[in-house]
Amino acid sequence: MSDYDPSYQVAHNGILQSVFRARLDHIRRRRKLTLAEFGNELGLSGAFIGNLINGKKAIRTKHIAGIVRKLEELEAADVGNSPPHAAPSARIFLDEASLEDLARRANSLGFNVSFTQIS
Repeated sequence: MSDYDPSYQVAHNGILQSVFRARLDHIRRRRKLTLAEFGNELGLSGAFIGNLINGKKAIRTKHIAGIVRKLEELEAADVGNSPPHAAPSARIFLDEASLEDLARRANSLGFNVSFTQIS
């Protein structure tokens, strides 16, 4: 995955997509890690991770594959260590902008996605 993938970054060598930033932050908080500890697990500084999560820093596209691979390892470890009844707590509640990002991504893959607000 050395090429730009819009599911992870807004643009080539750009900031991370809001959904991916939320995923990073969710894993960090679920594991109860400081930014420094989480950065250490990903091979980055805590300050840089904080800036990535907050959308304040861009990252070179060539580094995304390593971050995604390590993040998937951490997620797999969490799933393997969680009792079955804990799975619902892993849900991420998305804001309106994140839902729009997901819908755009799904639409770009050929799916017709729409959301209807519940009254």
